[in-house]
This record gives sequence, C-alpha cells and structure tokens, in this order.
Amino acid sequence: MFSERLKEARVRAGLSQAELAREVGGISRAAVSALEAGTSKGPRPENLAAMAMVLGVDIYWLATGKAQSVQNSESPSDSTGPNPGADVLMLAELIELFQSVDGYKDRRRFLDSVRALIEQPTGQEAGQQA
Repeated sequence: MFSERLKEARVRAGLSQAELAREVGGISRAAVSALEAGTSKGPRPENLAAMAMVLGVDIYWLATGKAQSVQNSESPSDSTGPNPGADVLMLAELIELFQSVDGYKDRRRFLDSVRALIEQPTGQEAGQQA
C-alpha cells in the first residue's frame, strides 16, 4: 500500500513527518500522517513527485509498489481508455521534468514544446483533415 511505502521511504531517509512536510512544501505534517495512516485519498501529483525526490525513491515505485522496467512504453492497452493511475504517474513525471529545467526562458520553451505536441494532429486526425 502507498501508506506503507511512504512511511518506509521516510524512515529510511531519516526524516520525521514534519521534516518531510517541510521539505516537500505545500503539505502539512498532518497530511503526511494521514497519508501514512491510509486515511487520505493520496497525494496530489506534484506532491507525489516532490515526495519521491525528497525521499530519494522512484516515483513509480512510491505510487505503485512496482519497479518500473521500461519507461515510456506504449502498449495497445494504453489507448483503450482513461487510466487515472497512469495519468497521475505521467503528470508527476512531467512535473519532475519541468522542475529540472533551469530558468524562465528554458521553462517557457519546455512548455511551448509540450503545447506544440498537444496541438499536433495525430495520424488519424491528420488523415481526416486531408
């Protein structure tokens, strides 16, 4: 369970709940306590990413308990419909990437590149437009 993985990673990192909350920012000690007790729905994607960074653990492991064997792999099941769990992980990864970019201009270019990818027609849409 997420609650157990979070507590395990926090204890291994030698942090108290208050210290983890302070390092993550935007989250209280009470929220960390609720996450560890399993009485909370789960962290927001940006907090999940920040927790993984602070604790020095893989975000995929923290969220799912599984080792990530292949990143960015697409399978037929990826396109069959919404997958909220995968969406959270991808959003957290996107946030991590954004946070790793230094400077306003580079972050703006990053966002512009993502926007261009989103606005680019897919293969099926491109065929319909022609």
